[in-house]
Amino acid sequence: MVPGTQISTTGCTPRRVPGDWRDSVRVGALSAESRRAILEAVRSKLGWSGALAALGISRAALSRYLSGERAVPDEVVRRALGQLEEEEFLSAAGSAEALGSMGFVRGDGSIDYGLLSRALAVASRDEYARRLILEFAVRNFREELRRMLGISAAGVRLHWDEGFEAFLREGKRRRKVRTDKMIRYYRNLFARRLEGRELTSELVEEVAADENG
Repeated sequence: MVPGTQISTTGCTPRRVPGDWRDSVRVGALSAESRRAILEAVRSKLGWSGALAALGISRAALSRYLSGERAVPDEVVRRALGQLEEEEFLSAAGSAEALGSMGFVRGDGSIDYGLLSRALAVASRDEYARRLILEFAVRNFREELRRMLGISAAGVRLHWDEGFEAFLREGKRRRKVRTDKMIRYYRNLFARRLEGRELTSELVEEVAADENG
């Protein structure tokens, strides 16, 4: 075999991590440095033998790609992406460039708000992704959320009613309350802590602190 040549992978399906984020990556927009970093991430994750098998290239070719002696072809980058989680890709390529290659950040550094809104709309359908969004918002925009909550929730007082009880039994996406015993427990807890109180940012923080504690 001539050093630097690629190995045919016909009939061989590389192991892929489930996920559709790779389809949005514009490989051609990735810099040479990011391409090498992506290959290095695969090599570190799978080892030399695993990386060579997954990428379908020789050891000499991978060495030349990593050293910068040869440019990393788009097809090799695509195979490499198939071995990485999205977080690993963002870490390897650098968040700004990775998001740029996915279309979120334009060449001038501005944000594609339309694409971002669509991505958030899709992510909001997934419970885990929705929780990540909320946790990020609370962690980074606490004061803004307080002001928004103070406006939108002004004058709202909490009362237990049949509608809330029905929500606990059937409306919750996770951990639905099925038994009368648990309903009584939550009703008593609500009566002690929340009944008749005004919904404020301070109350939300109090409940969150109790839950985290």
